Amino acid sequence: STQAKTLFPYTTLFRSEIKHGSDQEKSILKEMSARVGQWNRIADKKVGKWREAEEKVLAYLPERDVDAARRASRENGLPQYTTIQIPYTYAVLMSAHTYMTSVFMGRDPVFQYTGRHGESQQQTQALEALIAYQVLCGWMLPYIYTWLYDSLKYGVSIVGCYWENRIESVTTIEERPTLDMFGQDTGKMEKLQTTTQIRTYSGNKIYNVQPQDFIWDTRLPMREYHRGEFCGERTKMKWGDIIRQEKAGMMMNIDAIKEGTGKAYYGSDTGSSILERPEMFAQTTNDSFIGRQSKKPGLIGIIQLIIEVIPSDPEWRLSSSDFPEKWVFRCTDDFATLLSVQPLSTDARPACQHWRA
Repeated sequence: STQAKTLFPYTTLFRSEIKHGSDQEKSILKEMSARVGQWNRIADKKVGKWREAEEKVLAYLPERDVDAARRASRENGLPQYTTIQIPYTYAVLMSAHTYMTSVFMGRDPVFQYTGRHGESQQQTQALEALIAYQVLCGWMLPYIYTWLYDSLKYGVSIVGCYWENRIESVTTIEERPTLDMFGQDTGKMEKLQTTTQIRTYSGNKIYNVQPQDFIWDTRLPMREYHRGEFCGERTKMKWGDIIRQEKAGMMMNIDAIKEGTGKAYYGSDTGSSILERPEMFAQTTNDSFIGRQSKKPGLIGIIQLIIEVIPSDPEWRLSSSDFPEKWVFRCTDDFATLLSVQPLSTDARPACQHWRA
C-alpha cells in the first residue's frame, strides 16, 4: 500500500499567535501600509474626476454669490434676472438607470441560472429559489440598485459579497410556577426573563463600495484588479459588529482598540484627499454621543486587504509553505492594530469579502 501525500504540505499559524505589539504584527502592518500608500498615490489622481462626476449629476446647483446678490435685490423690489440651470446630465443618467433597473431587477427571480453539466430543471429551480431567498432576506436589491447607479455615475461600480451567520439575542418574559424549598408547587406564578441567542439569517450578503474606498494594485488597470498582487477596501465598522466577529473567532486583538483608535478614516490623518469628504461623513465623525460612557469608539475605520503572499517569507511568517497563497488581512486604518489574518481558501472564508467591479 502507498501513503497519500499532499503536494505542498505545511503547517498553518493560528490567528491567536499574532499578538498585539509583536514583531510579526509590526511587520505585517508595515507591508499593508506600503500597499495602501502605493494605491493612494495613484488613485488620488482619480478623485478629481470622480468629484466632477458627482457634481454633474446633481439635481440642483448651489447658489452662487452673484445669484445670491441678485436674489437680495429682487427681494428689495429691484427687478433682476436669475440664472436657471437644467439638470440635463442628471435626467439622462436617471433615464438610463431606470431602463437598466427595469430590465435586470424586474425579473423574478433576479438571478436566473442554467445547468452547464446536464443538471435537471428541478435542480436549477432549487438553486434559483435559494438565491431568491437570500436576495429578499439579505436585502440585496437596494445595493444592486446603487451598484447600477454607480456604473453610470463614476464609470465604475464595486459591490462586495460575504457570507453572514447572523446571531441575535432574543429576550422573552415567561410566567412560571414558584416552588418551595421542598420542590412543591406553591400555587403562585413568577415572571422570569429569559434571553436566548438564535440565528436569524445565514447566507450571502452584499454591500456597496465607493470607488474612492476601493483599494487595488495600481500597477494594473482597475478592471484587471483580480490579476494584481492585492485588493481591498477602506470601510468602517460599529463596535457591536466588532464584538460579533470576535465572538465568532474572526477577529483578534480587539482589547487594543481604545478611544482614538481607527480614526484616520474620518479625517485627513493619512494625508490623503480621497477620504476628506466632510459633506459625506459629517454625521459620523463624532463618537462623543450624548450619554455615551464607553471608552471604545462608536465607529472604527478598517482596512481589509487580500494579498497574494509567500507565507514562509520573513515579512509574513504565516506558515512553512513557499507556494503563493492569498491571505486576508484586516487592521485599523491608522495601522495601529492587526485585527484578522487568515487564508482566503479555508473554512473561514465566509468572514472575507470578495469584490466585483
